[in-house]
Amino acid sequence: MTTLHDDYLELAAAGLDFELTQTERDSLDGHLAGCIPCRRRLAGLQADQRAIAQMPVFVLSPAGAARVRKGSGQVARRGTLPVLRLVAIAAMLALLAGAAIAVGAEVMRRERDLNLAVVLPSPSDPVATPSDAFAADSVVQVVVNDLRVRTAPTVDNTKSAKLDPLLGRGTQLRIIDGPVSADGYDWYQVQAIGLPHRGWVAAADHDGAPWIQDATVAVSPAPVFSADEAALLAELRPDAAVDCAPRRTSLPALAVAGIECRVGTALVSRVGAYRFRDANDAATTYLDRLASYAVEPATGDCLAGASGDAAWKPGDGATGTAASSIQFGDTGPWSVGRSGCFLDENGVANVRATCGSTYIGVVGRNEDLAALQRWVWASPSGPVAAGEPPGICTSGG
Repeated sequence: MTTLHDDYLELAAAGLDFELTQTERDSLDGHLAGCIPCRRRLAGLQADQRAIAQMPVFVLSPAGAARVRKGSGQVARRGTLPVLRLVAIAAMLALLAGAAIAVGAEVMRRERDLNLAVVLPSPSDPVATPSDAFAADSVVQVVVNDLRVRTAPTVDNTKSAKLDPLLGRGTQLRIIDGPVSADGYDWYQVQAIGLPHRGWVAAADHDGAPWIQDATVAVSPAPVFSADEAALLAELRPDAAVDCAPRRTSLPALAVAGIECRVGTALVSRVGAYRFRDANDAATTYLDRLASYAVEPATGDCLAGASGDAAWKPGDGATGTAASSIQFGDTGPWSVGRSGCFLDENGVANVRATCGSTYIGVVGRNEDLAALQRWVWASPSGPVAAGEPPGICTSGG
C-alpha cells in the first residue's frame, strides 16, 4: 500500500468510531469507489469491529478488587510512592492478563464447539428480520436447478454435511426456521415436501439472485427485455441463451444491465451476462470476483482443472491504452480481455470471462473446471483464434 492508501485506511478506521466531516466522508467514498484493495481492507476492519464488540467483558471480582485496594492503601501509608506506582501497574497488568485469558478461552471454546461456527440468535436477542423473510410453516419453491441442502447453516464442510441429491426447480419446501445469516447467505431450515431432505438452504446467491421464492407467487409472464438486455441476449451463444430473464436488482458492481439464463444441462446450471459502461469496468468486476475466491491474475490453469486466470487479449505487463489494460489495486497492468475459473464454496465449478464491455458468469453442475472451461470457449464456427473472445460471446461485446 502506498502512503495515499494508508491515509485513506486511517480515515476509514476513524470513521468506524467517530463521525467524519462531510468533506472527509466525500473524499473517502470517492477513493473507495475506485480502489478494490481498500474496500477489502475496510470490510476486514468492520469485521474486526464486530468481533471485538462480541468479546466477553472481564470484570474483577469484589474480592479481587478489595485485595487491590487494601494493598494500595498499605503502600500509601508507608509513603513509598515508587512502590505505589508499581502496585498500580501490577494491578493493571493483572486486569489485562485476565482479559487476555478470557478472550483466549472464548476463542478456544469456539474452536471446540462446532455449533458455534454459526451463532444462532437467542430468543431474547433483538434480531432485525428482513421484511421479505419467509415465515415459519410457509411453503416456498425452488427456482434453480441445483439447490443444495445442508445439515447446518454454513458452507464449511467440516461443520455441515451436504445432503444428496440436489433439489431441482419447482421442488416445494416447508419453512421450519430462519433466516440465519452466515457466510454471506441468508439460511432457512426446511423440510422438502415429498422428499426426505430436512436441513438448511440458502435463499439467494451472493449477488442476490433468488434460489427460493414464495410458492404462491404466480408464474411470471414472458419477460420484456430493454435494449441493453436484448443486446446481451443476442450476444450469447444459442445454447447458453436458454430460459433467460432480465436481472434488474443486485447487479454486480458497476453493471448497467444484466440477464440470467437457466441452462439446466448435465454440465451447466446457469449463465449470467452483464453489460458495463466500458471494458475497464467489466474487467475490474471480473478481477474482483476472482480475487474473492483467492485467484490472482495470471495464475493456475483452468484446462488442467486448477483454479486460475489468463488473458486472451494482449495487454498483460505492458502499459497500453485505457481500452486495453488496467491496474488492479497495486498490480498490473492487466489485459481487459480475460477468462478464469474457480470452485465455489459448494465445490461447484465456475467460469468467468470478459468480452469487451460484457462480463459473463457460468455456474456448473459439478466440480469439473476443465469441462466447463471448454464449454465456455466452444464456438459453433470451430476453434477460437488467438486474441479472439471465448465462443460463448463471439461478438466480443
